[in-house]
Amino acid sequence: GSLVQLWTVRFSLAVLNLTGIDLLKNSLFYCEIRWLFGRMSSSITMTSICLASIDRFLVTSRNVRYRYAFNMKRVRLMVIILTLIFLFPLIPDIVYYWTPNCTSPGAPYGYRQYTTYFNTILTNFVPVPVLVLFGILTWRNLHATRLVQNTRLEMQVNRMILAELIMVCFTSIPNIITAIYSLATTTMVKSQLRTAQDNLWLNIFAILTISTYCGSFYVYCAVSSSYRKKIQTILYWKPENRIEPQVNVRQNNTMYRSRMVT
Repeated sequence: GSLVQLWTVRFSLAVLNLTGIDLLKNSLFYCEIRWLFGRMSSSITMTSICLASIDRFLVTSRNVRYRYAFNMKRVRLMVIILTLIFLFPLIPDIVYYWTPNCTSPGAPYGYRQYTTYFNTILTNFVPVPVLVLFGILTWRNLHATRLVQNTRLEMQVNRMILAELIMVCFTSIPNIITAIYSLATTTMVKSQLRTAQDNLWLNIFAILTISTYCGSFYVYCAVSSSYRKKIQTILYWKPENRIEPQVNVRQNNTMYRSRMVT
């Protein structure tokens, strides 16, 4: 979801601000893809982060039933259902966004209102309270079970998720301000100076909100030593230092000796 959001929405905005070239007006296909998958990817990204926060709360709970509430089968089913829920209502974008200016003059008023508020609520207003609530609950679970011996990997995963939740909460604030301001000034008549000022602030906030979709990598690197070592291994092609079990070593030696005898 984050990669789709970056390439369909943020990339075109960056090109427009840096070069003045509007990719949406130059390509009808890119215009339709931007509105269809751009809206969907933002909702899926924030929903996935919310589900990750709920999963951490359940995994760190002292209730055994909560800890095993999510399994791979249920997770796959949830991903499919959520993708369909976010995709189907936005399919008409392919029909409505067909003009050279990448606008939707033929879209009904009710559909425009629905997509505006649907995307704004799911992307901006719902995730922050959910993340704050389950972040606090997860922290309480970790504090309550601090005497229980947890593996090093579990502790690092918990730190990574909690750090990501904090990052998303802070980086979502500019997006919420932008959404509220845009909805409040939709019918307002603005002067050229006011429009230029609004565009300046919107561009600044857009730069800040990009970290919502690409900041997880840097957060993970900052809080997890294992993650940093894994990245270094990938970048520098370092072989992983794995200790082979003694049983496997004996089996390999036996097979080698049998081959030498034959």
